[in-house]
Amino acid sequence: MFAGIWLSGIAVVSMPMIFGFITDPTKQQGDIPGWAIIPFLGLFWIIGLGVLYLGLRAQFAQYLLTVDGSMIALRREMFGRVSEKSIALDEVVRIVQKEFYQKNYQSVFGIEIEGKRSKLRFGSMLEDDEKAWLVADLRRAFMQPGDILPPMASHAPLTATPPAGRQSSFSFTLETPWLAILIPALIVLPVGIFFVCIGFWVINPGNPQDRGPDWVRLFGAAWLLMSSVVTISAASGALFVLRNRGARSQFDGDETNVSIRLMKGERSIREKWYPRSEVTTVKAVTRGKYGTTEMKRVLLLVGGKKIEIAKWVPAIEADQFVRAANAALHGK
Repeated sequence: MFAGIWLSGIAVVSMPMIFGFITDPTKQQGDIPGWAIIPFLGLFWIIGLGVLYLGLRAQFAQYLLTVDGSMIALRREMFGRVSEKSIALDEVVRIVQKEFYQKNYQSVFGIEIEGKRSKLRFGSMLEDDEKAWLVADLRRAFMQPGDILPPMASHAPLTATPPAGRQSSFSFTLETPWLAILIPALIVLPVGIFFVCIGFWVINPGNPQDRGPDWVRLFGAAWLLMSSVVTISAASGALFVLRNRGARSQFDGDETNVSIRLMKGERSIREKWYPRSEVTTVKAVTRGKYGTTEMKRVLLLVGGKKIEIAKWVPAIEADQFVRAANAALHGK
């Protein structure tokens, strides 16, 4: 989404400038030659396309990690294109979790397999427990003793006691903290309206004679476009919350099917059913923070697909829900 907004704004600004240069290559903007606009705008296009590629890769790339008797290989496939890197087993130096980058001043770890001449780095998008067992399994495969994990973010203890054994029928409810969505939307909405007003009355005033040169008008159009997107998004979020306030997510199951329902009072607003035999697991994925509270998205993995149960749940409640739901589904 960010890449789409970025590239749309750059397109609005750059296309008329590039067209003007093509029609009149000798035209200058003050002391700057007309051709200089191409490398200048090219930098912004590279940034937008780079972010778009990273987003597409995070969403659609599939990875296969293979360990056999001679080497470890990491294969990536996206849109039919395949790339593969490998390290011979006798060249592996260590397998560790390593800090790849920081997000909100919090370290984000990935998995690094270091060889004598190359490295395999992957897994920063995995959950902490997934990284932990994967590193442990890889080390067992390579029969490497030693420290298992670097320091990782601590998690609050879970207080829920999951049901003992697989249950033939169950029902779990997640209350969505709608204020956590409504308050940011109400904060962003007036800011977006303020920026739209600046675009209309300061950058591109009503009198065409006061709008300045072409690049000012183009900048004003891009400003209005991005400000309008922010304003509309905030208004849509606030409207969605106000229409669905008091709704809750409900996860039910019997011997043959499971269902995900969005309930308001005793009325079902939305309902989806899936065969229980195709359900793999329930998991929680970190979405961000609301103040100091970590928030997670709760997903149902069924038939190779990720189905959303709830999108914005405090981490402790989400983890408790995941433990209880998996215990009821699989007895573990």
